[in-house]
Amino acid sequence: MRHMWPSERIGTRSAFYEQSGDHSIGVRELCERLSAPYHAVSFNQGANGMAIRLRQACVTDIPAVYRGEESYIRCWEPEHEITWRLQLERHLTRWVENFERLTIALMGDHFAGYSLWAPDQGLAELSTIHVVADHRRSGVGMALLEAYALDAAAQGFTQLRLSVRPDNPAKLMYQKAGFLCTGTGAHGYLTYERHA
Repeated sequence: MRHMWPSERIGTRSAFYEQSGDHSIGVRELCERLSAPYHAVSFNQGANGMAIRLRQACVTDIPAVYRGEESYIRCWEPEHEITWRLQLERHLTRWVENFERLTIALMGDHFAGYSLWAPDQGLAELSTIHVVADHRRSGVGMALLEAYALDAAAQGFTQLRLSVRPDNPAKLMYQKAGFLCTGTGAHGYLTYERHA
């Protein structure tokens, strides 16, 4: 996995175009307008060689984030779906308050996933990470995880933390990324930490 920083993207703008309204603009220009950082991680996805592109979230991404969170609840915690829906305003508030830490992953022109982190007790806590089912096991989750770590470090955080259900296979990705299990937290979730 190779990270491309702004100085490395000069001359490759056509590979990183996004739609904005009725006309296309370069991601650099889009991010400058939004005053948001842009991260690009590019590597091959098996035989088709599709690049994973990461970008700062836009307001129009909120419905996809909602669908991703809803999908997680329905799949992994169906017994909590009613409570989750009753607390939707709290979830939306968290997404909006940490919007600058919401990263979107694209495969080609397709929405592939997202991650959101927030400061918590001096740590950078991964609040959520989701990969669309069609793009799982293609490196999207690892790219989002690495972007979270880089962003947190760039903002001065030295310690990362996340929680995961013991039966969620994503814990293997976290372990591969260097996270170590530090105990069990609320609702029996495993807590993982690593240095940024």
